[in-house]
Amino acid sequence: MTAKFRAYNVFGAGRDPTICEVYFYIGSRRNWNSRFPTALSVSHWSSGTSSASNIVGVVGWPQNILFGYVLLSRSDSRAVTVHQVSNVLMEYMKIAASFRFVLPNTPVVTRASFIRGNPALLNATIPYMERRNVDFGYIQFRAFNTYGFPNALCPGFKTNSSNPERLCVGGVSTYSRVSSQCGDYAGWSQRHPMNQTGPTATNRALNDVDTAILIFTK
Repeated sequence: MTAKFRAYNVFGAGRDPTICEVYFYIGSRRNWNSRFPTALSVSHWSSGTSSASNIVGVVGWPQNILFGYVLLSRSDSRAVTVHQVSNVLMEYMKIAASFRFVLPNTPVVTRASFIRGNPALLNATIPYMERRNVDFGYIQFRAFNTYGFPNALCPGFKTNSSNPERLCVGGVSTYSRVSSQCGDYAGWSQRHPMNQTGPTATNRALNDVDTAILIFTK
């Protein structure tokens, strides 16, 4: 588990208790498949004490994190220390450690072997940011994203990605404002330039659409 915070401390006001506003996020790459923010963004931060108004958010396309706020206080008007804030957040982290990010539906996964190609060649087609979310040697059906919308098939691998439309075939039409979440390898554009022959951080190559997939069952 990882946590980061920003604190606003008001103290030393005579007999008034200390006020400490703490804004924080918690995540886990291993347990939640978190993608951490690049920063805590402060769009407004008070400089006085008579009327404190703070606006804090996260930037950098975070996923699967817990963002929170807690108000701490001391009766002796002394500042709340970094150590004390950290101890409080440790208690939150102990509780959050039992949380699990679970996709809304159970996928169907079966083992598969490579007649042509190999995991290394397949890995070279996967967007860079998604490679840690892929396990080769499988075929996965019904890969659901965080909105609950399925992608039909993940050829040659299974994935726990929250954006399987970047990897898998046959996404359905979802929200009109997210047109990239429909069609084969639906997460191509993501509002970024597309590459003809190789993947980018979040997109497959345009040439991947030439692939044909035949499934035989008995």
